Amino acid sequence: MHPMSDATGLLQGLGLFEYRLVPADKPLPLPDLSLPLPQPLPAALQAELTAAERCLQAWPQLFSNPWLEVDQAPLSAPPPRPALFVRLVDPPGSSRPHRTLKTLHPALSALMAALNMGPPPQSLPSLPAGLGVSHIGLFPGRATPAPLQLRCNVVGTPQRQWAWLQQQCTTAVALLQSYGLAGVLLAEPAVTAWSATLDWADGWGPRLGVELYSPGRLQQGSGFDATEDDVAVAALIKQLDPWLPDGAIGRCRKWHLQQLPPTYRAGFSHLKVVVEPAAPAPLQFKLYLLGHAAG
Repeated sequence: MHPMSDATGLLQGLGLFEYRLVPADKPLPLPDLSLPLPQPLPAALQAELTAAERCLQAWPQLFSNPWLEVDQAPLSAPPPRPALFVRLVDPPGSSRPHRTLKTLHPALSALMAALNMGPPPQSLPSLPAGLGVSHIGLFPGRATPAPLQLRCNVVGTPQRQWAWLQQQCTTAVALLQSYGLAGVLLAEPAVTAWSATLDWADGWGPRLGVELYSPGRLQQGSGFDATEDDVAVAALIKQLDPWLPDGAIGRCRKWHLQQLPPTYRAGFSHLKVVVEPAAPAPLQFKLYLLGHAAG
């Protein structure tokens, strides 16, 4: 089983495992673990998250569906502080995600203080019409190399997202174009549903993530019992196969199936491409697999 979940006893029915896809000649990195905020909080997290849990309960009109992300670390090291992701409740009277986060400043300030993160950025992002922020992620203690304060999931049509990203992440978008991935993201008819993820600290950071789901399943991976045998999932993987390390998905899936407890069943959530222009390997892929408790 995932060593971090063994050490903390976090896995309680549903887990999302993040695998970094690497060539076959490199060791398989152990996956990071994401899961719904446990209820009640386990002892290992009470000191860290009790105040944050109270804050979430105080702002139900803004925040919902809290999830934790626990980064992998050697068992001999202290467990890293978990990240917290929350879905933003659509503004009153609207079925569209938030275009501006300015109205969230009081609640976000309280939540970041509860996580001992200090104040939020002085300014918060606003997006053009047709785009919105569906989720935010908070990363206490993580540095990239500057402290990472706020990660935003941007949603909108592929064309609107792409046009906006060309203005905000010029270098990262140019890299995606140079690798030929723009054709996958903008294909007609769509071969994937995708959402951009960007880091905000009084401005958008250079890192760009693109979460890739099967068409019609955007941000719904944990609600489906899909596997690599699913036709839509297989089609998505086939579209991205030219860019993935040979055999990487099969290798991760095999390890995943071996490590899950016998009472759990495996599932597929999504793939992600991460573009970091200044990194030695500017383009990286990740695979997200599920573990569901049977029954």
